[in-house]
Amino acid sequence: MAYLNDDEKLLDQQGQGGTQASSSEKSPLVGASGGDVGTGVSTAGVGKGGQSGGWTNIQAYLNANKGIAGTGDAIRKDIGGTFDEEESKLTTSANDTKTQANNAVKSYSNQDLDAAVGKVARGDQSAGEPIKDYLKSQYTGPTQYSYGLGAKTQEQGSTLGDQNAFNSYMNQFYNKAAGGQISSGQLALQRQLDVNNPDIEKARQDLSSRYSGLQNMAGLKTQETNDAIRAAQSQYGQNQAAARDYLGTQGSALLDRIAEIEGSNPYGWSPKYGDLRTPVVNQYNAIQDFLGLGGQLPVYDVSQIPDEEKEPLPKGTRGTVLYKGGK
Repeated sequence: MAYLNDDEKLLDQQGQGGTQASSSEKSPLVGASGGDVGTGVSTAGVGKGGQSGGWTNIQAYLNANKGIAGTGDAIRKDIGGTFDEEESKLTTSANDTKTQANNAVKSYSNQDLDAAVGKVARGDQSAGEPIKDYLKSQYTGPTQYSYGLGAKTQEQGSTLGDQNAFNSYMNQFYNKAAGGQISSGQLALQRQLDVNNPDIEKARQDLSSRYSGLQNMAGLKTQETNDAIRAAQSQYGQNQAAARDYLGTQGSALLDRIAEIEGSNPYGWSPKYGDLRTPVVNQYNAIQDFLGLGGQLPVYDVSQIPDEEKEPLPKGTRGTVLYKGGK
């Protein structure tokens, strides 16, 4: 690419030899010292024409440089790089939030609940604390998600849709590529070259579509993540309800068993099986405690049972504990 002097006149309209830039070359930036834009400093001065002599006017120079590619690719790399980074941040942010929501969902299997009830019934009260805490707890994961595109992304996205802002961006772009401030004349020439370069307009259109896609993606990721949060919150409550229902069902079965035992002897004593009532009562009381309910049943001191009360249970009465967690 050639230089214009500050008053935007040709350096040498008479020609001093040299070669015209080929239309197959990347776009040589006015004043560039090398880098991503074009091929760096052009060896063709503005006033240096082809073999037949100098450029007769600036339009001839512009026509000679029409259609040269390179600057469009550099713009794609610059702004597209910002958009790539933004997309990566958005994806990571949404995925991390969904992971946090899912990790906040707690649950206890029926086997875990049985084991805890059995341990508490045998005297290990600490085994029931996690269950009690869980049944009283609330979901503590993320409750809402939102994502805003970064300031640089928004600025560059807006620039693509505003001609004045895009011109300003291109001025800064060329200054950076040239390694310093270039003159107003050089910028004016470069802008005229840009007008004749369809690759720049194509890059601008492509990046504008990419920015719109990023905006849509942010909206979709926000909706997806909030849906995942709501699902996690709902699952947390469902898991708690399932645990309460299971314990409630087991408690009812234990109560029936206690009534069966006491039907023959209020102390639940059998010469053949010994004290049947106490282990079942302990399991029932553990469940009542887990659920935060009152109504614990008393446990009798077998040594204080009068001998006359120690009658065998009716034939056919089961002598094993119904609640499997109490074995």
